[in-house]
Amino acid sequence: MADHANRRYIAFGGLLNGAVFLSIYPHIHNNDLILFMGSLESIGAALSAPSISSLMSQGAVHRELSRRQGLYATSNTAALAVAAGVSGFLFTINSALPFTLLAIISMLLTLTTLWWWRNVTGNITETT
Repeated sequence: MADHANRRYIAFGGLLNGAVFLSIYPHIHNNDLILFMGSLESIGAALSAPSISSLMSQGAVHRELSRRQGLYATSNTAALAVAAGVSGFLFTINSALPFTLLAIISMLLTLTTLWWWRNVTGNITETT
C-alpha cells in the first residue's frame, strides 16, 4: 500500500486508528470483544507501519538512513517503556484513566502530523 497510495493518509489513518481504539477499550466488558477489537486495531497498525517507516526515511542518503531508523526504533522503544510505567501508576488510580489519557494525547499528537508533514510528498515519485 505504501508504494501505491499516499503514505501520509495511510500513516495518519493508522495513528488515528490507535487513538480511537484506546478510547474504546475501557468501555468494553466482554473478553471476546476485546480480543476482536485488538485484532482490528492491529490490522490498522500493520497497514500503517510501512508508510510511517517510509516517510521517516524519505530523502535520506545511505549513510543517514540507518541513523534515522535507529533513532525511530530507539525512541519508540523508550516511549513504550515509559508509557508502561506511567500507565501502571495511572491504572492504580482508575482502570480507564491510562486508556483515556493516552487516547487524548495520541489524538493530539496525530493532529500535529498534519503540520509536521505539510511539505512532505505523500506519494513515491521516483525509483532508486
